[in-house]
Amino acid sequence: MQPHYLLVNILDASGSMGRLQEATIAGYNQYLQSQEGKGVNLVYTVTFSNKTAVIRELDTLSSGLITNRDYQPNGGTALYDAIGETVNRIDKLLNTLSTNWKVIVNIITDGEENSSRYFSEVDIQQLIEDHQNKGWLFIYAGAHNQAKQEAKKMRIKPENVVEVKADQRGIQDSFAAFENQSRLFKKIK
Repeated sequence: MQPHYLLVNILDASGSMGRLQEATIAGYNQYLQSQEGKGVNLVYTVTFSNKTAVIRELDTLSSGLITNRDYQPNGGTALYDAIGETVNRIDKLLNTLSTNWKVIVNIITDGEENSSRYFSEVDIQQLIEDHQNKGWLFIYAGAHNQAKQEAKKMRIKPENVVEVKADQRGIQDSFAAFENQSRLFKKIK
């Protein structure tokens, strides 16, 4: 039986992403459109600043596109809370679906963790490690000069980390990396 793919997107919507709002929306939508016909069945997307907001919950690719109403940067960077809350929600959702799901988690941020209240670094290390061992793919795109160190602290595999500049080109490079790593992951089955 062919696996179903769930594309999970965790998008930084902290205040510092305001200058990259349009680039993020365009890059995200272009990335989703690039997944048409490539085995992705559903999309789950959250934004985060001081809190996490689910903006697409098990949508199809075509209905998963976002606008500036969905993505409005403000606040701090509660990265650990966003990852922890999202992974826990996905676990619960997958328990209600068929068992043959492959999960790709894309994380994009322009800053380091600075606002989480519910999940610690240790919590996220364990959560990511456990889910990578279950076959989940975590891809981290950091538009800051500490991205590789941040991803390493969270135990995201180094081959799934891209460090880009916090500009329009960097955002484009982030979504290109998501596309590339997703394609490689799907080949493994």
